[in-house]
Amino acid sequence: MVNSGAIQTTSFIKGKTSAEKWERALEFIRALSDGKPYLGEAVYRSETATNKRNQAIAKLLDAYGMMASEPNEALDRYTKACSIMVTTRQLALIGATLANNGVNPITKKKVLASEYVHDVVSGMSVNGLYETSGEWWVKVGVPAKSGVAGGLLGVVPNKLAIAVFSPPLDDAGNSVRAQKVIEYFSKAWKLHCSDAK
Repeated sequence: MVNSGAIQTTSFIKGKTSAEKWERALEFIRALSDGKPYLGEAVYRSETATNKRNQAIAKLLDAYGMMASEPNEALDRYTKACSIMVTTRQLALIGATLANNGVNPITKKKVLASEYVHDVVSGMSVNGLYETSGEWWVKVGVPAKSGVAGGLLGVVPNKLAIAVFSPPLDDAGNSVRAQKVIEYFSKAWKLHCSDAK
């Protein structure tokens, strides 16, 4: 859920060519959703032009033998993944697929094995809101992942997903209003993990 882990993860995507690996990643995101997320070319170009920190992270991971593919290739896939365009509805559907144990509630297809859903949702719990993840977990208790565009996805396994989009961000890079919305529903609907029965 943080850059280094995500960059490393993209290095493990299988395929014969870099293009094939990218297509697998994009098709996976589409399968989680309604099949329509796409690469935002302008966002991708902008991110590629300014990702010096991520270049350093990829090279450092490679220096420690932690990359499964060439670091620049993996970084390019990661940057593309960060540039995928989704609507709030599509984001909610991705969350609903996770909440539904990896089964897309619209297509009824099993997109992600249960053990991987567990890993993803656990990662959201501990790292989903960057350095404020611990505070979020104590206060709200809903696994969540934020995006720097202003999206926030909360997932309550076997129950629901909540997606909110509101661009003003706090100092940690999380949507201010989206956090308030999910916090409200967590309290109103008793979604905090400690409220689970």
